[in-house]
Amino acid sequence: VTYQYNETIWEMINRLAQYQGVLAYPDANGGIIFSDIGKTVEDTLDEKKNILEINAQIDASAKFQKYIVVSHSGSADRKVSTVRAEAIDNSVKSPRSKIIIISKNTDKNGAQARANWEMAMHTAKSFHANVTVPGWKNSSKKIWQINTQVYLNAENIGIQGNFLIESTKFLLEQERGMLTQLTLV
Repeated sequence: VTYQYNETIWEMINRLAQYQGVLAYPDANGGIIFSDIGKTVEDTLDEKKNILEINAQIDASAKFQKYIVVSHSGSADRKVSTVRAEAIDNSVKSPRSKIIIISKNTDKNGAQARANWEMAMHTAKSFHANVTVPGWKNSSKKIWQINTQVYLNAENIGIQGNFLIESTKFLLEQERGMLTQLTLV
C-alpha cells in the first residue's frame, strides 16, 4: 500500500476498497464496513407523503462513454497475456473514455467486473439528491442505514427510481423535531 501525498487515511481506505470493487463506510460504532452495493429496496420516499425538502444535483462531467480496464494474466509458469475489458454507458453521447490499469493479475471476468463497477461508481457520482424526511426511522421503524436502497418518487423535479443511501445525517430541531437528511446516489 502506498500512501499518496496529502491523502487522509479514510481517502486511502476508500481508494483501496474501490480497487477491490467494494464500498467502504463507517458503522455506528466507529468501525469500517466493506460491502457490495445494497440491493434491497427498504422504503419509499414520496414528495406527497414523507419528503419535507429535496434538492438534486446532476453533473454529467463525472461520466464517460467507455470504461476500459487493462490488466495482465499469467504467472512464472504460464505465458503472460494482456487482459482487456470494457463497459459502455449509452447515456453518454460524447466519445469520452476512462482507462483503468489494474496492477494485479486478473482474468477477463475480473476485468469486466471492474469495468462495470467503475461505470456504476461514476454514474452514482454524477447524481446526488439531498432529501429531508421527518423522524430518524424509516417506515419499518428502523434507523435509516447507509448502503440501503429507497424508491424515490419526486415527480415535480422529474426523478423516479431506486437510489442508494450514501450518507445520513440525523438532526434535532426545535421547530420541526427529529429529522433525517439522506444523500441519495
